[in-house]
Amino acid sequence: MKKLADIFINNLPILTISALGIICYYNSFTVPFQFDDLPYIVKNRNIRDINDLSAIWQSLAHPSRFVAFFTFALNYHFFKYEVFGYHLTNLLIHISSGILVYALIQLLCQTPSLKGKYPLAQAKAIALLTALLFIAHPLQTQAVTYIVQRFASLATFFYLLSLWGYLIARLKSRKGYYAVFILAGILALFTKQIAFTLPLMIICIEVFFFDAFNFFKKQKWVLVVLIVFLAVVPSFSHFSLEKVFGMQVSSGNYEGDIITAPKYFLTQFRVIPTYLRLFVFPVNQSIDYQFPLSRSFFEAKTLAGFLFLLFLFGLGVFLFKRNRLLSFGFFWFFLTISVESSIIPIHHVIYEHRCYLPSVGVFLVFSLLINQYITFKRLRYGLIVIMIGVLGFLTVKRNVVWQDKILLWQNALKTAPGQFKVHDNLGYEYWKSEQYDKALEHFNKAIAINPAYPGVYNNRGGMYADEGKHELAIKDFKRALSLRPNYVEPFYNLGKVYYDMEQLNTALSYYSKAIAIDQTYAEAFNNRGNVYGEMERYQEALEDFNSALQYEQKAHTYYHRAFTYKKMGNIAAAIADYTQAIELDPAYAEAYNNRGNIYMQKRLFDKALADYSNAIKADETLTKAYYSRGLIYKEKMALAEAYHDFSRVIELDEENAGAYFQRSLILSAMRENKKAIEDAYKSRDLGYNLEEKYLNYLKSQMP
Repeated sequence: MKKLADIFINNLPILTISALGIICYYNSFTVPFQFDDLPYIVKNRNIRDINDLSAIWQSLAHPSRFVAFFTFALNYHFFKYEVFGYHLTNLLIHISSGILVYALIQLLCQTPSLKGKYPLAQAKAIALLTALLFIAHPLQTQAVTYIVQRFASLATFFYLLSLWGYLIARLKSRKGYYAVFILAGILALFTKQIAFTLPLMIICIEVFFFDAFNFFKKQKWVLVVLIVFLAVVPSFSHFSLEKVFGMQVSSGNYEGDIITAPKYFLTQFRVIPTYLRLFVFPVNQSIDYQFPLSRSFFEAKTLAGFLFLLFLFGLGVFLFKRNRLLSFGFFWFFLTISVESSIIPIHHVIYEHRCYLPSVGVFLVFSLLINQYITFKRLRYGLIVIMIGVLGFLTVKRNVVWQDKILLWQNALKTAPGQFKVHDNLGYEYWKSEQYDKALEHFNKAIAINPAYPGVYNNRGGMYADEGKHELAIKDFKRALSLRPNYVEPFYNLGKVYYDMEQLNTALSYYSKAIAIDQTYAEAFNNRGNVYGEMERYQEALEDFNSALQYEQKAHTYYHRAFTYKKMGNIAAAIADYTQAIELDPAYAEAYNNRGNIYMQKRLFDKALADYSNAIKADETLTKAYYSRGLIYKEKMALAEAYHDFSRVIELDEENAGAYFQRSLILSAMRENKKAIEDAYKSRDLGYNLEEKYLNYLKSQMP
């Protein structure tokens, strides 16, 4: 028992970190795929097969993020589109990173430069508080709750693991841990480019806490490894100073701004203080900030930001000899923020997830200041409990915003009312929730701000198509194509509209154009296959369904191919495809119903009965399944069950003449002749071709 108690006490900090992570993110497991989750995960066909490493490597032209994409492929393999598995993975990464922060700070306190300065209890207290702040702070939500930003959290995990392995090897002379340092470092470099600073951080640690010159002189191989690490990210990004200073990208944060390296650099003098403000006062967070570029160093806010950051950097230098660990916290922040907040132009000048790795330095500074300047223990512990409690509460509240797609973009609109993409995204979510008037309002606002953005025309066209306003939809899709001629989505959407209008040749033309642009577009192949099917060109339909399934295994494609096989007389193949559709989607009512029809035709009544019952379980309003099941019950003389099913059909469809006739037959067999005659007349009134001799028979049975 004592051993168990000792194990619990020794692992209490890790258990506390883990429990806090679960408490802060318990409500993140149902957050739907948001924003960039769609292109990077939901619509990313490169991650559909964990065995196809080549496709994952090439995923969205980001080979330097292979490791993260591979984890998405693993999630897809086990969970498909169920968000729980993705969020569970993100939370485990976050908790693991928090535990590594705790371990890393303790190791730093054991280095030669700090030996004896921080007693074990104090080192653990500083490390634990740093880790708890890391876990609980709401600024971390974009790297944890936003699934796709696993790029940032997973890269940070490997970054921390690499440093931990290095420090274990250095402090405890366990040479085998250098393998952890190298392997984790490689994984970090192939997760996100922020790991570029890892070798510089190793050098920084050597300078701050060891004898860097003598170590690298004796262990030249470590220096060689660091130099190789430094070369990896630039080589995969085709980095060159000439390219950087020649780059011009449109701003994703402020319409009309064109980002260049000098402007991006100047703007970061305002962005970084914004990050620091969010660390201290985490209010008015947003998925998308409206942040105009700085155009001159002498703009008031830019100059003020520069002077503030210069002061902080100078303070870090000043503290180097006085408080080495506190100084390191400053340097950690500035070094790790430098990749995304320096001279390299990025489409968005500000994003909260970029604070995830730099936050370790900030929280280390907070922890040291609290432990150093609040000496009264009760006050310090009380302040820590309140602070962690408030931060955790804000994290839970922020996750509530992430849970609702409309709320997320309404929240963004508060901080970015002039952002056309915010209006477009909010309009998109209103459209998908069938709030068409509100969707139209925001699509129109987005167009008013930026009339040259093709995406919003495509979205508004999609909304018009759903409303049945085909001419307006066509006009918007063609407007999108006039702005971006190789934009595949409007071609696909035009195909859908013309198919709905029963203009099959025109629909065929547009689906073919979409496929010509993207030869892996599974849905375009699927829909073109449906058009060929309508035209009774079954062989061409079959070829398109095969192509669609080559790129994406979707239940509805198997369903459509099964229908085609049935038309071609290949019943065995049709059954196999309906079965495959059901395996992919166990609630696919139409697939059960159609397979039941085949079994019924083959007089395999028990199998048909099971399929119709499953179809009804999946869709309790599927009248044709009730009708067919009623026919089988009638065949089996299960009159009560047959009566129930035909009555259910009539309840759902009061003008179903066939159901009235079939119920009339059941009532007649049950000797309810009066009711049978009523149903028979009703069926005839609704157009059923009822023979007079049947009515005469029923009348003859009346007492």
